[in-house]
This record gives sequence, structure tokens and C-alpha cells, in this order.
Amino acid sequence: MNFYIEYPIILAFIIPVLIVLAILMNKCFIKFTNKQEKREYEKAHKGRKIFVIITRCFIILYLLVALSSPYTLKEEVMKGDYSLKILVDNSTSMELFDTNVANDVFNNIKEKIPVTIIPIGSKDYSPIGDELINKMHGNDNILLITDGQNNKGKELSHVMFFANLLNTTINSLEIPSKNYDYSVVIEGPSEAIVGTENEFFVRIYQAGSPPEYSLYVTVDDQPTPIEKVDNNLYKFSKALSHGYHKIKARLETQDYFKENNIYYKSIHVLPKPTVLYVTAKDPRLTTLLRPIYDIEVKENIPQDLTDYSAIILDDMHSSKLDSKTEYLSDYVLEGGGLFVMGGEYSFDKGDYQNSLFETLLPVKVGEAGAGGELSTTIVLVIDISESTGQDFSRTSSTSKVDVEKSLALEIIKGIDLRDRVGVVAFNHKAYSLARVGLLGEIESNITQKISALHDTGGTLVYSGLKQAERLMDGSLGSKNVILISDGVDAIPSLSLDLAKEFADKNIKLFTVGVGEATNRAFLQTLAVETGAQYFEPSQTQKLKILFGKREEMPQQETQSLVLFNTDHFITSGLSLNADVTGFNYVVKKASAQMLVSMGDGKPILTAWRYGLGRVIALSTDSGEKWSTQLLSTTNSKILMRSINWAIGDPQKNLKFYVKVKDTYLGETSKVLIKSNQQLTSNTLDFEKTDEDRYISYFTPSKVGHQEIFKAIIAVNNPIEYERVGLNNNLKDLVEITGGKTFKPSQTDELVDFIKTRSVRTKTTPRYWRWPFILIALIILLVEIFVRKIIESIRREK
Repeated sequence: MNFYIEYPIILAFIIPVLIVLAILMNKCFIKFTNKQEKREYEKAHKGRKIFVIITRCFIILYLLVALSSPYTLKEEVMKGDYSLKILVDNSTSMELFDTNVANDVFNNIKEKIPVTIIPIGSKDYSPIGDELINKMHGNDNILLITDGQNNKGKELSHVMFFANLLNTTINSLEIPSKNYDYSVVIEGPSEAIVGTENEFFVRIYQAGSPPEYSLYVTVDDQPTPIEKVDNNLYKFSKALSHGYHKIKARLETQDYFKENNIYYKSIHVLPKPTVLYVTAKDPRLTTLLRPIYDIEVKENIPQDLTDYSAIILDDMHSSKLDSKTEYLSDYVLEGGGLFVMGGEYSFDKGDYQNSLFETLLPVKVGEAGAGGELSTTIVLVIDISESTGQDFSRTSSTSKVDVEKSLALEIIKGIDLRDRVGVVAFNHKAYSLARVGLLGEIESNITQKISALHDTGGTLVYSGLKQAERLMDGSLGSKNVILISDGVDAIPSLSLDLAKEFADKNIKLFTVGVGEATNRAFLQTLAVETGAQYFEPSQTQKLKILFGKREEMPQQETQSLVLFNTDHFITSGLSLNADVTGFNYVVKKASAQMLVSMGDGKPILTAWRYGLGRVIALSTDSGEKWSTQLLSTTNSKILMRSINWAIGDPQKNLKFYVKVKDTYLGETSKVLIKSNQQLTSNTLDFEKTDEDRYISYFTPSKVGHQEIFKAIIAVNNPIEYERVGLNNNLKDLVEITGGKTFKPSQTDELVDFIKTRSVRTKTTPRYWRWPFILIALIILLVEIFVRKIIESIRREK
């Protein structure tokens, strides 16, 4: 039986409490007239005092152990009921499918197991996630008859993870098409800056096999040429003038729904933001920026910064910044954007280290080893629970545990031999394969032990992470855990709580998901909680950037840049093909995000939020000497995105603006207005929220482009029409719960599967507080009883 402690910190109080108790018990609180009387009293009561000290020590010891909440994990085989709930989607989009199969399935299995049919959804909405939450009760079985197009309420993937925790099995049914249909959607920015080229995508969704279509796109009622990117995906680019613009996509075809053959979109093109460019040299970058921003170039930072949307500091020495840091700090705290570029007079070369200005930056000056620290400890935590014995994907017979072992071995090969490494495997309990030591000394032993792992037992991620934490006790420098798992966890709340402890202890938890049905949301949450990242198996090469072998990456005159984090606004969807010949030595701060790095992990582009504002650090120059390739047409997009992200809201310095998003027929939208004058309207009621801020609500009654205070918004038909056809992810989503997708003819297989799944193994914690409390109580009663006897004997004498 393996015991675990929920609150181990309480056990740390045992020794100091016992010391205090011993001191108190050795003190005498009775006043004596002379020393002889005191010696006689102590001699007479010496044995009783020792007895009391020992018993009180044991009482406190057992009570503290009880408070630390020891527990074991209990696996129970639970027999669920064989009943089945059939949830039938009644939303409008289901008119494309033959939903009569629900009655066929019901009639075929009603004599074999208890079954009920429950309608879900409504005409214009498909809140499948919410309906599942309401209908699942734990240890039950559900069959979904739906197209899987969830368009309201909770995310379907999150609901599936929750169902897995409740031991609810959700299955789906392949429903045959009855009608065919297309729908068209325009994807692209809703706001832009005048003079910029804006890229839009037109996506066609398809249900069944409808006939060919013709696609027409107009911008401000003028036809616009489009380029085919992929099957049913098109794009076009447009530089637009200041103001609001109307975009429309229209399909000409013969299909079922006519409501989704036209799509409206609006875009608000704003005037050029005013950007302050501070530099002591003649920068090349301003030539690239002037078509997009209103650039003011100065050699020094002025005192009044309120009119600027962002400030760019290009290779500025600290001697020119120290006296202005207070102005910059106030500017950023109140929502301003700051972009600090490196070079020969900044960061490590500009005396930023330990300066007040450095506190604004997402980096600190200094040369570091891999991962941003001089000393690095890494513990690999490998999931070997029974769930990892399943196939990695539907198209691969390789088990998840074999993929995990391969990934672990590849990661170890990429770690610097001078780093300290440990390895833990876990199922419902943890196994230390290697205690933390220099990788160069233990690598061969680790490789053999990892290769010999096999899947077995339940799953408790907490046990593996806790063991990793224990292995790192006493380690100095950077502490990192790499969890390789499918994300299935019997008690995820324990793991999430432990991740918060990791964050408090500056332990980074990187997670790698393995398998098609990986609980990505859970693994991402664990990583984000500690300021680390989640990786897919194909992305683990980025771990080498963090922990790579430094002897394999000697200092070179030229180094290629790597997009390290592609989930950020600045880097999302971009490509980068640039080399640098120089850089500044900086280290990413704990709460910052490294977006671009060099191959050896040195930060190049790092971002963070500071108060209400945003700060970016580019630790190479602005293209003058070290990074000329960043000024190419393709690579310069990352600089523009960086400035746009720093600006944040392009309208924040305008005296009047209207903010309202494109919406759908019948949906209520929020209208935000900034104005220094009282607002009046015949159709809207405004509520004042601040000195010059107003809010109202708008519910459209017709589709098309509409105007609110000269702001143009697009109103489309209900969202139910937007995506048609089967959700291709539905099959993977139900597998998260252990469910399957069946054909209407497979009712016997469905019944057998439900009966099999109804016998479940559930892992639950069993707490053992009461035995320790009972022992403490017995010791106390024994002590009182013995003392009473001794007192009675003493009185008789």
C-alpha cells in the first residue's frame, strides 16, 4: 500500500513543535520557598514528567500527521447501469441529415437495454456542450446524434474532458446526409491601419456533395479578384483608405440553405497611429515604418508622451534613459506601448544591468546558459499508465507509451551533458528511474531504464510531478520538469494545485501531449500555470533550444532565428527566415514570453505586459548592421506585428470613437462610444460609464451592413447557418471519454460496448486521518489514566 501526503508542509512543523514542547515541559511553573524543596519536588516527579513529555510528543506527532492528510489510492470496480441516453440535435443545420436513424436505433436496442431519447438544441443554436453538461450524471452512457457543430455555450472539447472525469462515456453516430449545402465565411481583421495591406480569407464549408459553385467577392460594392489557396479556401489582399469599408462574399449555387450563401463583413481602417522613434542615429527602419505609422523621430525622450500610441527606443544608452525612466514607466503603466531595440549602445553594451530602466523590460541583462540560467536541472516525467497502451492514432498501431519513450530518449539526446537530469515514470504511483545527476555521468543508465518501460496501472499525474519535485530539492539555478503524457488524470485538481506550487517555487513545467485524444486543455493549463509551454510531439525540437547541447552549437558569426512561440499575436501564422550576425546578451524574465530566439536559446524577441501597457525587447539591432535580413518584405512583418501589439488599441488616443463588433441576426451586441459630448439617439439608450465613455446595446432585426453613429457593422444570418456538414473533430472528441463512433447498423456492437464500459475502474483517494487522531486520543486517555493511578497511590502513601 502506497501512502501519499496531501499537505506535506505540515510535517515540517513536527521538529520545532516538539522542541518547544520539550522546553515547556522542562520548565517548572510552581514557586518554591527554597532550592531544597524544589530539588525534592523535581526528584519526586521526574519519572512522571518524562512520561508526560513522551506521551505529549507522540500525541502532537500523530495529530500533525493527521492534519497533513495522508491518503492511499483505491481502485474500485464499479458496475454502472446499462441505460443509454440518446441526445438528438434538433437545430436547423440538422435538416441536412437523416435524423430518423435516431428512432431506428431506439427501436433496435430498447428491448436489450433501457434507453431514452432526449431532444437538444433549438432552431438557431446548437449548445451541444451545455446540453451534455445538463444530461450527464456520472457513470452513464450517452449517444450523440448531431453534426457536432457546437456554436453556443461551453467548448465541446472541455465538456468531453469533464465527462471523462465523471466516467461518462459519450458515443456518436454516423448520420447519413439527406440534403447538401454550402456556406461561406469571410475571415480577416476587423480593424486596420491606413496604408497597410490587409489579407482576408474566404472559407467555404460543405455538407454532402452539392453541385459546383461560383464565388464573388466585393469590397465597397466593387468586385475584387480572389486567389484559390486550397480546396474551398480563397484569399485576397487589399490596402484600404481611412474609414469603414463593407465586404461581401456571395455564392451562386443550387443547395439547401440560401441563408448562408452570402456573408457580410466590415473593417474599420484607422488613421496612422503616432509613434515616437527615439534614436541617436539615422535609422533605416523608419523608411519601412512611415507608410504605416506617423513617425516622429527625436534624439531624446520628451516629458509629455500622452499623444503617442507607442514609443520605439532604438539602441539607446542608459545615460539617455535614466532621467526619463519615470516618464516612460508612467506612460506604460497607463496603457502605452514600448518597443526597445538593441545594438552596440544598449542592453549589455548600454549599462542597462540593475538600472531602473531594466525593470520595465521583459528581459534582464546578462549572459546565461541554455534555458536562461547558469545552472539547469531537468526532470523528465513519463506517463506509463494503462491508457498509454492505446494506439497513438487511428492510422498508427504504435502505442502511445512507445512514442513517449522515443520522445524521452530524443529529448535526453538534446540536453547538454553538463546539465543535471533526473527521470520519473508514473501510473497511479511514481517510480524514480534516475536521481538528479550530471547527464554525462548517467545517460547510458537512463536510456536502458526508459527503453524497458511498459504501460500498466491507473493514472495519477500528481504522483509523478510530486516525485519530480522531491528529486529537485536542493537544486540550484533553473528548475524544469518535462511531463510527457496523454493528459488523462484520475484527480486533475491535485495536479493543478501542485502546478501552482511549482510556480511559487520557480519550477517550470513543460508538457508534451501524446496521442490523438490527448487532454490538451489540461496539459496546457499545467504549463501556463508555471509560465512554461505545451508542445505537440512534433514540436519537441524546441526543447533543444531551451536545453540544447552547448558543445554542439559553438558560437558562430551568423546564427539563424527561430520562431519559438507561434501562439502569440506577433508570431501567429508568420514565417521567419533571417540570420543575425550580432546580438545583445539578455535573459528572459520569469513572466515574459520569448517569441523569437537563436538556435542556442538566446532570446531575440521577448514580450510582456507591464501595468496596462505592453513592452517588447528586440535583443539585436534594428537592421543597421547585425540583422539586415529582418528588413526584407517577409521578415519585416514580425517588426510591424510587434509595433501593432505594443500599440494595442489604435483608437485609445482618439477623442471620439465607436466600437461595435460584427454580429448575427437576433444577437445583442455591445456598443461602446468615447465622446466628450452628451449622446442622443432615437434607437439606442446610452449609459455613461466614465467621464467620456458610454455604453449601449443593439439587437439587429435584418441582415446586411448597418450604420450606428457612422460606424458600419455587418449582420449575418444566425450562426447556426455558418458551419455546415459534420464536425471532423467529433470522432476524436468522443474518444476522450472512451467512447466510439458507430454506424446506424451497428446497434448490437453499441449495446455490447455499453455493457463493457459500464464496468468501470475508478481511482479515488482514501484518507487515513482518523487512525492517527484515534491513536492520539488513546495515548491521551492512557496518560490521564496512568496519572490518576499514580496520584491515587501517592495520596495513599
